[in-house]
Amino acid sequence: MRIEQPNARILLVEDQAVIALSESRLISSAGHSVTIATNGEDAVTTVREKEFDLVLMDIDLGPGIDGGEAARRIREGGGPPVVFLSSHSEETAVSKTRGSGAYGFILKGSADRVLLASVRMALELSSVLRSLAESESRWASLSRNAADYIVSIGPDGRILFCNRLLGGEDGLGPGARFSSFALSECREAVDRAVGRAFAERIFTRQLLRSAGPGGGAIIYEALFGPAGTPGKPEYLTAVLREVVREGVSSDGVALRREERASDLAAAVSALDFEPFRGLLGGLHAVTGLQISIVRAEDRFLAATPFARACAAFHRSSPATLALCDAAGRAAQVAEPETGGPGYVEYRCPNGLRDIAVPLTVEGMRWGTIFAGQFLYEDDDAPEDGLRRRAAENGWDAEDYLAAVDAIPRISRSRMTEILAFFKSVADVAADLASSSYRAQVSARRLREAGIEPEVKPER
Repeated sequence: MRIEQPNARILLVEDQAVIALSESRLISSAGHSVTIATNGEDAVTTVREKEFDLVLMDIDLGPGIDGGEAARRIREGGGPPVVFLSSHSEETAVSKTRGSGAYGFILKGSADRVLLASVRMALELSSVLRSLAESESRWASLSRNAADYIVSIGPDGRILFCNRLLGGEDGLGPGARFSSFALSECREAVDRAVGRAFAERIFTRQLLRSAGPGGGAIIYEALFGPAGTPGKPEYLTAVLREVVREGVSSDGVALRREERASDLAAAVSALDFEPFRGLLGGLHAVTGLQISIVRAEDRFLAATPFARACAAFHRSSPATLALCDAAGRAAQVAEPETGGPGYVEYRCPNGLRDIAVPLTVEGMRWGTIFAGQFLYEDDDAPEDGLRRRAAENGWDAEDYLAAVDAIPRISRSRMTEILAFFKSVADVAADLASSSYRAQVSARRLREAGIEPEVKPER
């Protein structure tokens, strides 16, 4: 992409007045502002006093410092990029510019278009490098000030980058094995999570217990995700967030985060989702939407059939299936906006729309209700794009177009009504999970006290 920089401020350093005037007129004709300096010392002083986007520097400037030395001083002071001009092409002339951070070398007497093209390319290069530097600076500032640990992990499990040492001033840094940050009993599980994220190219979460101050322990929630070339992860990015060491249950008794997570998993496993299957089937028949209740680890608890466009096409090709899965996993960790409608709406990379309603108990996410594989009435689904996708994946184009044409088209006002009902379903599921969770907490406490909880007979 070309980055245009009209009206650039250029300093022309040339000791020959006639040449300086001619070059100045040429550069000005391209829309740039030109200031002339006649020697090296004058160039260094002028750059300190004014801002420039580029310096065109003659190498041989007569008495005083030459162009190479002037350029070094300019660049060492954080000045603009320098492109050299010379009437000599010999190695002795070029050697004077080495080590000065030059952006280019132009032989005097070249065609006007060569000079202007060189100026344009130097300005574009400078703009790109400046943008990169600003991005790196923002990233460095963000990562340094982030409350979370941000870590890059190589295929061998060792740390490549971290925004600060894991565990404090004397903690782990680049080169150390990432799992050694965890307590010994957790390291094998952490290594498995890292290996799974690499092997299956997925995002995965893991609770990690590390040594804390005073001999205690800190529990972190770690999210691992593949990074690098698409489809070929070269490293993982991990975000570690310290979770509350002591959570509070619904009756005010302190529980460790791991115990809460274990109780919630047992509570959800104990639920009977058979009634939901019938309810979702009825909703599917009325709306045409694919509806499912999915646990955090991607296990379907209740679901209706996928739309044919997904079942026969999008989920039958490894490439398009990966897009489906990536979008679904992202939706399972996405949080609705505060004060918003309480759900996340997104468009799958395969082109269809989906809604994700989070299912939580006491602030803990245990699952998601998905309602999807639809299009709004005003959505685009261009035929040429669909045919291109069919050709790329080896599908029968006419059959694929017919499958997409059968996707439900829903007005936005109608979808608002449907989502209000889905929110009610999510509330019912959350209430059931909450009741089951409280029962699990009570049963665990009884067992810890040496009392076997009473098992009520099923009705």
